[in-house]
Amino acid sequence: MMDEAKINLLSDTTVYEEALRFVQDHKMPDHSQLTGLMTFSRNWPELLDYVKHQDERDWSQQREYYKTFYHNLRRYLQDPQTGLRQRVKTDFALMTQGLSRSQEGNALDAWAQALAQEFVQHLVAEASLRAQVGRDR
Repeated sequence: MMDEAKINLLSDTTVYEEALRFVQDHKMPDHSQLTGLMTFSRNWPELLDYVKHQDERDWSQQREYYKTFYHNLRRYLQDPQTGLRQRVKTDFALMTQGLSRSQEGNALDAWAQALAQEFVQHLVAEASLRAQVGRDR
């Protein structure tokens, strides 16, 4: 069962810090790309499909940094050892014991989606703030 308090705690601490680091380490895609990312973050399979599609897309040389952004976002979400979905079980210990394989997969996806949505919200907010501050200078 999803625990909103745990999601909020992780969102306000670990996930927030990771989103800030991600923004610091990457040149951000434009506003429409970030809006698309926000839209797709509401559904785990759709988010993974969107990020994979954007990662595999043939970007023009001027937007090669989009590929780097999406490639690293894909790793953040899905890496078998260090990805967000795996960390639900390992780092965050959010899984209930005694679940069937199918139940565990569904629970992992639900937790990962909730945390990914929080991550994307923090990422987009920070990128938007930085873009605004940059324009005001």
